[in-house]
Amino acid sequence: LVGGAAQALGGAAAGAGAASAAGGEGGGDLLPGLPNPVDYVTDNLLRSEAAAPDQFSNENIRREVGNIMANVIRTGDLAQADRTYLERAIAARTTLPPAEVSARIDQSVTQVQQLRKDAQDAVDQAQAEAQRLRDEAAAQAEELKQQAIEAAEAVRRAGVLSAFALAASALIAAAAAFIGAQKGGRARDEGRIWGGLTHRPLRPR
Repeated sequence: LVGGAAQALGGAAAGAGAASAAGGEGGGDLLPGLPNPVDYVTDNLLRSEAAAPDQFSNENIRREVGNIMANVIRTGDLAQADRTYLERAIAARTTLPPAEVSARIDQSVTQVQQLRKDAQDAVDQAQAEAQRLRDEAAAQAEELKQQAIEAAEAVRRAGVLSAFALAASALIAAAAAFIGAQKGGRARDEGRIWGGLTHRPLRPR
């Protein structure tokens, strides 16, 4: 009986803690996976003041202890009424002295509270990491945006410079053609032609 009661209380604590951790992995809600809170309220309504051993079957005590420990996960504390009920139920099923029963309950509650804290810490760390990744992604997006703007500006400047160079080349070519035409016309009027390095007189026809 002693081992059965201890396993019932310890198993409920471990199960509630596992549900707490699963809830933490789900994004910060400690409730998913835990027994229905209505079951805890229902147990309170239907509790008898008597503590006869036949009222605390192994299945029933495991279920109700699980509901009580789940409520500890939700609230962080063991209500005095729940503690009294656990003391009566375990004492009714075992030959443990009251002091040993109380110590077992304290130990189990402490374990569940630590599981609750570990689950909440895991949730907080996950949220902090998610925020860090969001900030990092935003910073990278802003950097890529700035790089795209700079690249577009570089292309625009290169296009302006290319257009200016083409226009300048066209002007230079036009000026050279104009000057050449003027010099050629003057040489023709003066009866000279360009001989490669110097002008020479035109031959009469």
